[in-house]
Amino acid sequence: MRLISSRFISICSLLLLLFITAAGQNSSSPEAVKLLPKTVGGFRAQGAARPLASPSNEIAPENFGVRSAAEGTYVSPKGERMTVMVVQTQSHAGAYSLLTRAAAGMKRETQEQATRLSGVGIAGVTVPERIAFYKGAVFVSVSGKSKTADGGDASLT
Repeated sequence: MRLISSRFISICSLLLLLFITAAGQNSSSPEAVKLLPKTVGGFRAQGAARPLASPSNEIAPENFGVRSAAEGTYVSPKGERMTVMVVQTQSHAGAYSLLTRAAAGMKRETQEQATRLSGVGIAGVTVPERIAFYKGAVFVSVSGKSKTADGGDASLT
């Protein structure tokens, strides 16, 4: 289980580096879609990244200064699956506000206190099956499960 957690955090760190590189690119299409790479470690994008009108039903874009949001699904050769949501905001404060909202939601959904992460973004939190972090004006949420040897599901975190 610890190996899966370390691997998942490594993948999140790699995603973060890719987001920073892509954030400097200029385009006329939704900016957040361009932040999602085709591959992350051993994971490969399944289909095209989708622009989102809003990161979730309860988050109003104007409350957090959301400029662009996108979501992509990634699958490993072993069948592990993760969903990555990227939200580009107008400010660092907007991205941090999304992180605090996500941490509260994670606690409410899992009935567990979110654990702070170090080394992933400026600040990040994790609960079983989900990691959220922010760096600069970009907020990222990664969720997913992996398959165990007996065919059941195991948490990626």
